[in-house]
Amino acid sequence: NAEYSLPDFLSDEAKDMLARIFNTDPKSRITIEQIRSHPWYQFHRPETQNFYVCPPAVQAERSNIVTRNNK
Repeated sequence: NAEYSLPDFLSDEAKDMLARIFNTDPKSRITIEQIRSHPWYQFHRPETQNFYVCPPAVQAERSNIVTRNNK
């Protein structure tokens, strides 16, 4: 398995899901379907508008940069 460390502030559910994602054996690694049914994912639902990969202001600025660069 991969060697990594996780911050203490992560919940047990988050640590469990990450451990399954970081599994180096492709046959036993968690699938996308399993991730989406994982308790952590079900609670946080990244598809909802309340989940941000980065703060909304940073995301808005990045979107503006992409828009300007594509003109």
